[in-house]
Amino acid sequence: MKTRLPALLLPLSLAFPVPIFSQAYGDRPLENGDDVVTAGLLDWNIGIEYENAWNVGSAKRLRGKTYVLELWLTEVGTQWDWDEMVVVQGKINEALEWLTDLAAYYGVEATFEKGSYYGSGGGVTLEELPSTLEESTSFPILTPQALSKIGYSGGVMQCYDQLMGYDGVDNVLVLSLINKVGRNSSFQFSVKHILSGMEDYFLESAYIFKEQEWGPVTPQSIAHEILHLYGAWDLYGGQVSEEADRFAKENYPYEIMLQVRDPLKDLDISPLTAWLIGLSPEVKDWFWLFKRLPQHFVGNENVAVPPSSLPKPSPPSPRN
Repeated sequence: MKTRLPALLLPLSLAFPVPIFSQAYGDRPLENGDDVVTAGLLDWNIGIEYENAWNVGSAKRLRGKTYVLELWLTEVGTQWDWDEMVVVQGKINEALEWLTDLAAYYGVEATFEKGSYYGSGGGVTLEELPSTLEESTSFPILTPQALSKIGYSGGVMQCYDQLMGYDGVDNVLVLSLINKVGRNSSFQFSVKHILSGMEDYFLESAYIFKEQEWGPVTPQSIAHEILHLYGAWDLYGGQVSEEADRFAKENYPYEIMLQVRDPLKDLDISPLTAWLIGLSPEVKDWFWLFKRLPQHFVGNENVAVPPSSLPKPSPPSPRN
């Protein structure tokens, strides 16, 4: 895994032209017959609602090279401690290595390259940052604000186009690393965003807090949020029906989209997650049990899709 800083930070007079957000950014590449089947099944069963995030946005699927842009964010009067940044950085690296190994298990090559912005050393300062899940939902998404602070006057599409221009990059995602206690969440791009012209969501991002409400952030919670950006669904109760939650616990108890209480090395994914993130073409009838509950759809089109967030983890489960 390589680390490279994005070389933007240019005077405004040298800023790149701003691309126009259009339907073209939402196109789904259909590489083969399996892709055609996947797109058709999702369109038929999901339509344009929350889960229809397959193969759209800046992180289309877990394969090829993904550029991970880390934005270390802090509020006025506070800053990241360097030692804390090192600890969080190590957990991010562990999550990315696990994702690389996961893809390799399915015979798919997935690599990561990273760049970090941390201001003068203690983080990029924004006026206000969220803590609760409700604040993450109601606050304007942080990515455009942070990118403006570090020199991307053209917004998220300017950043995306520049990073996609790096050698061999297939996907781009943003980790907004927040110097607060809070609840991790992710912001998937979906067909609904395309139809609404909501370009700020195209550059898919996750909010990763220094500490969760129940303790320090973990590699498994970071990997969980990143998988959402590739299209994975939550499989746990509250987000899905009781029947689906029971099915997942009985058949795939170590699925990372179900729980993150166990160590990352002990977690895996179900056939559903493998299908959604592009690692397997195999489709099973039970997949549609996990359509998200209607109360989690957002009627306000200015907000569009709510972030996904894990519940408080329970103690680790024993391996058989």
